[in-house]
Amino acid sequence: MAEAAREVVAVAGALGVQLGDGFDPVAAAETVAHKTRGNRSSMLQDMDRGARTEIDAICGAVVRAGTRLGVAMPVNARLWSEVRAREEVARSDTDGQHRNRRKRETASAEVSA
Repeated sequence: MAEAAREVVAVAGALGVQLGDGFDPVAAAETVAHKTRGNRSSMLQDMDRGARTEIDAICGAVVRAGTRLGVAMPVNARLWSEVRAREEVARSDTDGQHRNRRKRETASAEVSA
């Protein structure tokens, strides 16, 4: 998490965005993580539903900007890649569950008829 936050700050700097003297991206990320530790993240909720997450708009945007600006983004790139891979698994699992439910419903309807 700390390195991902540092990469975001590096991209912001390359874009000319000033985050203020004394801004500590690691402390900011840790504060948010601590304050939301009891939450069930929206990305996890999306995966549970087999929906796309916002990873493309978060890590994906950072990686695309970093690549364009020549800023290395290995941690954000890995996070982006891994979440996208898990999305595919979750979507495929959810699709399979829906197909199996439809098969059961169809079989039940045929038996009732």
